[in-house]
Order: sequence, then C-alpha cells, then structure tokens
Amino acid sequence: MQWHLIKKDANNFPDKGTYIDWKPQLSLEGNNQCVYCSLHEARFGGERNFHVEHFRPKSKFPELENDYANLFFSCSICNIFKGCDWPSEPCDEYNLPAYIDPSKHDYNLIFDFKNYNLVSKYISPNYMIERLYLNRPQLIIERRISHLSEMINNLNDVIPMVIEKYRNVKDDRLRKKIEPNVLELISLLSNSMKLMSDLNKVKPYKGKDVSRIKRGGA
Repeated sequence: MQWHLIKKDANNFPDKGTYIDWKPQLSLEGNNQCVYCSLHEARFGGERNFHVEHFRPKSKFPELENDYANLFFSCSICNIFKGCDWPSEPCDEYNLPAYIDPSKHDYNLIFDFKNYNLVSKYISPNYMIERLYLNRPQLIIERRISHLSEMINNLNDVIPMVIEKYRNVKDDRLRKKIEPNVLELISLLSNSMKLMSDLNKVKPYKGKDVSRIKRGGA
C-alpha cells in the first residue's frame, strides 16, 4: 500500500457544481484510494463508502467549502476520525501536531512501516497516525495482503523454472507422475496472481449496482 502525491492542476478544476458533485473526479485524481490510509476503494465497498474530504474543515474555513484545491478523496473512516479537527497550520518541518497537505508533500517520504504498523520520526505524521487511527486492525491486514500480493507476483519468475525442471526429468514414469502436480502448481500461481491483481484494482461497485429505484407498488 502506497500513497500518491495528489496533483492539483487548476486547469482541471470543475467550473460548475459543488463539492458533492465532484467525488468521482476526486476519486480519479486520488488513484481511487483514501488520501490518508491509502486504502483502495475496491477494498472498502467502492466509491459509495468514501467521502469528499475537506483538508481544512469547512466548519472552520467556510470560504473553502467548494474550493477544489482543498478537497480530497477519503475513506469514510478516516474522514469521520478527522472530523473538524484542525490543531494547527501545517509546517514543512513537521514539528507540530498538524495535518500534512497531500498535494504538497509525498506521504511515502514521511511515513514508514514497522511490522505492518505505520510509524514516523516526525511529530505531524505521528499526530495523524494517532488521530486517524492509521494502525487500525483492518489496515494492518490490508498491508499484509498487499505484501503477500507482491510476493505472489514475484513468483512469476518461478513458473519457468518449475517448467524447466519438470522437462529435465529423464524418467518418463516419474515425469508423468509429477505432471498433474506441476500443472496444478502453475495454474495455482497464475490464478493467484490474477486474483491479487483484481483484488487491489477492480472497482467492485458502479452507481447502478448500489442504486435501487422502486417502480410500481410496494
């Protein structure tokens, strides 16, 4: 699980609507994942379970309510934990309790992992870890799954080696005996790699999948 520096290009800002209308665009801009915990929407019920996050809370900065530069794509959990909390303005030294602007700073450079737990040597990111509960059990599991996915993808190099070893077996009877196991192993590795890829990228729900319009009588 990695973060992405959110590129806020004024040329791409919407010219109509309000923040409620811009969630699909914010999702694409944020690589379809939570700006804070990096959880992909495919792993949390789709876009419907994500919120439009006001980096500077609209309750404290009402003039920024529909300022696209202040808006990000966040999972509902991180958004609820953050709420209207705003302890101080961000600082480049990260030496104050504060939130770090994901359009100006790469989170990959200020956060680190230790036994799948998020850690940092700075005050600001540690404040975010605590306030947003960025080491909640679900995220620990997701990081382990992500690591497992990487390991499985690395097995792609193992498949040709397995095939080559199988072909070098000179005993025909032995080769026929182990053939089903070799084919099963290759199939298992291939399917696992595809499943892991789909698990982390495929968006599970579209608008029509979660909207139900009743027609006629009850």
